[in-house]
Amino acid sequence: MSEHDTSDEAAITERQRRAAARMEQARGAWALYRVATDQTDSLRLEIARLERELPSWTPLADKADLLEARSELAELLPERARAFGALLVACHLALTQDPDCAEARDLLADAHFTRFVEAETTGNVPEQVLHGTQLQAWDDGRYTAILRGAGSITLNTDPPDAEVLIQRFDQRGLVWTLSPPALLGRTPLVDAPLDRGSYLLTLRSPGLRDTRYPVFLRRGQRWTAGPPVPLHSDADIGPDCVYVPPGASGRDGFFLQRQHVTMQEYCAFLDAIPGRRWPLPTDRSEDRWDPRWPALGVTWDDAAAYAAWRAERDGLAWSLPTEAQWDKAARGADGRGFPWGDTFDATLALVSGSGPGGPAPGIVGASPTDVSIYGVRDLAGSARDWCGDAAFDGDPTLRPVRGGGWTSLPSGCHLGRRRSLERWSGDEATGFRLARPAR
Repeated sequence: MSEHDTSDEAAITERQRRAAARMEQARGAWALYRVATDQTDSLRLEIARLERELPSWTPLADKADLLEARSELAELLPERARAFGALLVACHLALTQDPDCAEARDLLADAHFTRFVEAETTGNVPEQVLHGTQLQAWDDGRYTAILRGAGSITLNTDPPDAEVLIQRFDQRGLVWTLSPPALLGRTPLVDAPLDRGSYLLTLRSPGLRDTRYPVFLRRGQRWTAGPPVPLHSDADIGPDCVYVPPGASGRDGFFLQRQHVTMQEYCAFLDAIPGRRWPLPTDRSEDRWDPRWPALGVTWDDAAAYAAWRAERDGLAWSLPTEAQWDKAARGADGRGFPWGDTFDATLALVSGSGPGGPAPGIVGASPTDVSIYGVRDLAGSARDWCGDAAFDGDPTLRPVRGGGWTSLPSGCHLGRRRSLERWSGDEATGFRLARPAR
């Protein structure tokens, strides 16, 4: 071996040593980034919980935990960004020393994929494009299939051989729209290929009502439903209800009233039971209130009593919907913030700011855009809903209330927001609707 060859080998070894040192720095930065990410995720969850539980008028002294969590998050975010920047710098410096350093390329691909998924989850399109482009530059093929995002769906119905029509949600814009329906196949579907995205499947079988079955397919996900989805007739469901079928979790389906119980319907209950008292002014003239309004100002106990009366009268297992049932009926499979999408506008529901005058109640079902994927109306506005849970976060004096009402500001209209009222209190913007199990 010549002296020149020995010198070249020594130089290569030195560059590899320097690259290895840079990669040690990169691994350390990557570890710091992941720890900081876990901490920021935990803090965001804690902040969201505290913001839900604390009314806006809570004194600052009683918001100490919330303020501290916000301060910690503000300090942690720059640390997380610095760790990610240090990772990138160290990997690129390693590649300047050793262009064939596979570990650097792999770590860059892993890091950009992590940020790509974060951006996709939060809907940050510019960040998604940035990190997706970088991922494609550094990926050795490990992420090719994942980037393509193809998944599949497995689904059966009872009875089988139902026609399955598919429509995809276009999530751009204020109001999400559906593509024209296309035939996906007939049940049972077994690993039917499907790109990631939010879809509405319509299950059709002769003599039975069409069943709306939303699906949200994450990147590369294989959606597998539980037991066969039962299909029901119009007589089973009833003219005033929608059917919310069991989803991938296999939980039981249920029927839910499409609209709130109205003033007129609640008055029939009061008139039928001696000693019951109307919770609003007893003057029933239509210049005071409209019989087509939701039954407002009703306590949880009175709403539950109405459900029991209806159950006895109709011979059906009526009850107030649970929080879980309400959330599913309102938000579908993609967890949208509002019935129409993820962006609020006061003209899309009956809320404070919907019109030029002050806020006022309205007749049920009047807002054409405040309708869930299953067909449930007035979820972001008009009247909040009492839910039938026996307690709210362990407090037996409280009952959950979901959705927005005619007095609600934007923050109160988000379908994911949880709040409660004392079970014996009546709220001017809170009403109720009924649910029953789907047998």
